[in-house]
Amino acid sequence: MIFSKVKKIWTDNDFEQMGWHDCRLYGFFFDYKNFDLVLNIDYIFEWVKDQNNPNKFIGFQVAPCSLIFEACTDLKISIDLNNTSDIIINRLKRENPRLTPNGKFTEMDYFIDLNNENTLSFSAIGYRQILNDKPTFSENQDLGRAFTGT
Repeated sequence: MIFSKVKKIWTDNDFEQMGWHDCRLYGFFFDYKNFDLVLNIDYIFEWVKDQNNPNKFIGFQVAPCSLIFEACTDLKISIDLNNTSDIIINRLKRENPRLTPNGKFTEMDYFIDLNNENTLSFSAIGYRQILNDKPTFSENQDLGRAFTGT
């Protein structure tokens, strides 16, 4: 991801340019009025290399984001925190495009593989990822935010 191309809102049209590997998942909720699944994540916009040693990474450009899957159905969540307190995204993939029953939208099946064999799977008509604050440099792959209850 090129840091200079950061924009406020990303959508499913940007899927091929995006990647969620190693992004921390802080929390999620289901907006039952709109059937939206909302994930609060730290998105890694850029893996920063050492200018003197291009084979070495020195940090990351990371920003808090809301990843919102629209018109979510068939939600399945499998999370076991016995082995870890961290929830990290390994991979997000989508497949099986098809028209919704009313024929107005295209929906796809989404699969989010998390660490320790945890998973989220569902169908949605798309997503938008909203930048909640500007990316900042971090030596870690996340910003180390704590849940504040707000």
